[in-house]
Amino acid sequence: MNVWIVNPFDPLPGEAFRAGRYAFIAETLVKNGHRVVWWTSTWFHYSKTYRRADAFKQRENFKVIYIPTPPYRNNIGMARLYNHFKYGVGFRKMALQDADSPDIILASFPPIGSAAAAITVAGKHHSKVVVDIQDLWPEVFLMAFPVNVRPIADRLLTPFYWQASGIMNKAHAIMAVSLDYLQAGQRRCKTEKPGLSLHLGIDLDSFDKRNCSETLPPIIEKRPGDKWIIYIGTMGKTYDLDTIIKSAYYLKDKKQIRFLFAGTGPELKRIKEVAKSENLNNICFTGFLKADELKGILVKCEIGLNTFAPDAPQSFPNKVFDYLAAGLPVINSINGELREILAQRDAGLWYQSGNPESLVKAIEILLNDEEKRKKMAVNARRLVEERYDRNKTYPSIIPFFEKVLET
Repeated sequence: MNVWIVNPFDPLPGEAFRAGRYAFIAETLVKNGHRVVWWTSTWFHYSKTYRRADAFKQRENFKVIYIPTPPYRNNIGMARLYNHFKYGVGFRKMALQDADSPDIILASFPPIGSAAAAITVAGKHHSKVVVDIQDLWPEVFLMAFPVNVRPIADRLLTPFYWQASGIMNKAHAIMAVSLDYLQAGQRRCKTEKPGLSLHLGIDLDSFDKRNCSETLPPIIEKRPGDKWIIYIGTMGKTYDLDTIIKSAYYLKDKKQIRFLFAGTGPELKRIKEVAKSENLNNICFTGFLKADELKGILVKCEIGLNTFAPDAPQSFPNKVFDYLAAGLPVINSINGELREILAQRDAGLWYQSGNPESLVKAIEILLNDEEKRKKMAVNARRLVEERYDRNKTYPSIIPFFEKVLET
């Protein structure tokens, strides 16, 4: 098969970030004898810098095409939407002129514009389009508005809802990073389409080989008896960060309990100021961590936090797989598939988003019952080994693509 990947966000092989979803998909296809062309953006979402064209070494069966795009600094805003617009327009123009015709176009969603362009390009090349739902757009943009104006904002986003439904209906198949997202995409379709729920997962081989013994950053020393509770990822409006801060306030007299925030984001400065104003010495902010550094801290923690705002659209985020790989019980606020799996496999607890008393209760259950916590830790690691190791799950994309080509 000749597969085109249309995704501007993910790190390319060779860039200074661990391999993401699309790099792993691409390498899986190439290892199995297929060809890959990845249409990416010159602006790198993760570092908010322009990509170095020499970071990826072009190969005969794995080619990367860079589409010129303008910069943006914030994950939600007009500058990012304009970047996506230019990426979609650039892809459409360049791909329609390309003499090489793909069998499959795998288009990430978002961006909406480039996914729509993939439908047009596929028509010209007589290709099949698989839309891969990474996030629920435009729903996620509602979080940028105050609660009292969201009904109005929702109506203003109506054209984007129409466009999203049009893309799902015209695609030949739908993939998604969770069952919840797959079902949301299929609900937009007038007819049943082939579907694949392929979770983000984690490369356990790479995780287990990371050398974390000498790369642990000198941020904080773990004293005997300390219990570390960690949140990793973006500090943004869709995340239930204030509930963590309030929980740290309630537990500040328990000197051995410490909360770690690992990551950056638009809300980081504000929550740092809140923690400082409350004199919360039981909170540590690590900033961005490299993969080895992150593992070095994760393996010293007792609990991983997956905390999202009550109306956040996220479903099964990356951080969960890092926690499971490190053998951490997960305290989670998301309903649906993730909540059900953690409960079924006894690998974590649920708390009510926005409710610090609920979060504190879940924390105390795990920290006061060491036997229960250790059992959940074993279950967490076993869960990721059995169901979310990319080395086991991502090869399923090949028979799925073959099935799509037959339809």
